[in-house]
Amino acid sequence: MLKRIFVLFVFAIFCLCGLSTQSQTGSAITIKDAWIQQGPPSQKNTAGFMIVENHSGKEIALISAKSDICNVVELHKMETVNEMMRMKKVDQVVVPANGQAEFKPGGYHLMIIGLNRALKEGEDIEVKLQFTSNIEKTIHMQVKNRESMN
Repeated sequence: MLKRIFVLFVFAIFCLCGLSTQSQTGSAITIKDAWIQQGPPSQKNTAGFMIVENHSGKEIALISAKSDICNVVELHKMETVNEMMRMKKVDQVVVPANGQAEFKPGGYHLMIIGLNRALKEGEDIEVKLQFTSNIEKTIHMQVKNRESMN
């Protein structure tokens, strides 16, 4: 009987330590200036932008995103190849220790594919971000007209 109680006690301690570490690591990520580009009503794809800050002492990477507003969200990067801009899907976006990754037009962005409906300027869209180290963040991205961002 005492052995069972001891085993349950040790198990509980490990679970609590794991939860504590996860919440501390999760609070190490801050999302700023998150917005989604508004397009014409017939447009089925758009892009999302933000700044991801990592306040921890170790590298963390954004590995996926999802939202109910669309079929899929992919991580993309714009790059120049042979003097032509090309968009490329990437598996992750690394956020350096005590650094940041910027998702901006002409660079990294969330590619929002298969919109379920037209987006209206000013509305907030919920997006779930999945990072390495089991970090999940749910954010709200405001829909903005791209011209208003210049």
